[in-house]
Amino acid sequence: MVRVPVLLNRGGGAVAADPAIGDKVRAALKRAGIDAEVELVAGGDCAIRCKAIAERGDALLIVGGGDGTIGSAASALIGSATRLGILPLGTLNHFARDLGLPADLEEAAAVIAGGHERRVDVAEMNGRIFINNSAIGLYPLMIVDRDLQRRRLGRSKRLAMIVASVRTLVRFNHQRLTLMLNDREGHAAGDRVLKEVAAAWQNALRTTDLLARIGGDEFVALLPMCGGGDMELVAERLRGAVTHGPGSGLGIVQWDGAESATELVRRADEALYADKARGASARLADPVRLAALSASGLLDARAQPELDEISRMVTWLLDVPVATVTLVDDHRQFFAGACGLTGQVAEDRETPLSKSFCQHAVSAGRPLIVADAREVPLLRDNPAIDELGVIAYAGIPLVDGSDNVLGVLCAVDHEPRAWSDDDIATLRRLAQRAIGELAPAGAAPRV
Repeated sequence: MVRVPVLLNRGGGAVAADPAIGDKVRAALKRAGIDAEVELVAGGDCAIRCKAIAERGDALLIVGGGDGTIGSAASALIGSATRLGILPLGTLNHFARDLGLPADLEEAAAVIAGGHERRVDVAEMNGRIFINNSAIGLYPLMIVDRDLQRRRLGRSKRLAMIVASVRTLVRFNHQRLTLMLNDREGHAAGDRVLKEVAAAWQNALRTTDLLARIGGDEFVALLPMCGGGDMELVAERLRGAVTHGPGSGLGIVQWDGAESATELVRRADEALYADKARGASARLADPVRLAALSASGLLDARAQPELDEISRMVTWLLDVPVATVTLVDDHRQFFAGACGLTGQVAEDRETPLSKSFCQHAVSAGRPLIVADAREVPLLRDNPAIDELGVIAYAGIPLVDGSDNVLGVLCAVDHEPRAWSDDDIATLRRLAQRAIGELAPAGAAPRV
């Protein structure tokens, strides 16, 4: 009999409440005819273990826990041949109940052993797969508060949720909310844009020129027998061929006839980043964005207790030494809320843009997730690495109802770090709360 891997989330409702649950699960599955290899794992490690099992080629993986655990497992198994067996061992088990799966352990084991299979729909939001629901508004803020209480105070899940519900309702800012749905076609839509851009560029080039995609959204064009002045004209044609909003950055270099291909590409890469930086500066100086930032009333204001609290929650939940709610204008970044800053920067509550990582998330309008800034060309020369110890960085843009990026909620670690999906999801939930604090009265923050 082939042994079947079984992963139980040790933090799940029924698992955490019963020290003998591993033996009970093993016995129930054995009675159903399954030789189980039971492993208790931390919730944050579930997806990693699931991926490893799928890559190993196992035909079946059984996972026990609540909706979050099952969703994490499903996300890891999508695209693999590994089937997922579900043991509803969480607190509410909405997904299992929706499927009509029995809550009784013996009956759930029998369903798995019987080989009853069903295909289910999944969805994606902000890069995370979910199978049951994805919530915005009050509920995710309550969950963040609840988890913080359980970690810091050791409260039971139910008590922590009651306290979190009351506190969130009391301090929640009632505002209109504009929900913008985009990227409905996922990666396919992005690929179409890249193909359209490539086709437009190919039409703008000569038949003797070579255009190639070298990774992600970066291309290289080789223009033989093209002088410096002509290259600028070609560059303008290429810029004009890109019609989508963000436009494009172009790095232009001329081969000196002696340097290696590696050196030529290195110089072109540096020129590209320089051109991107010029575009970023223009976006930071956008007068409409700066007016919205000024309207928040938080630039140069006294420290905001609510924003400081959000920063503290980031440090606790992500286990990082520093977190800030950062506002970025055209020449500096200002810390409207912070936790963990020390020395002069804590007193000044601002730095010039030369020491800012947040400016890049603001100018791009999308999250900036960095495991080790010393290895990223855009950041490796930033003085903040040596002076402030910014090594790992995760920043979520704070966007108002008019699509103005006012700042960033960021987490900083002084050591290299691979940010998990749960880390980024937590940052996004807290960023939603921070946006509400930044938006002027009556404005509708965007999520």
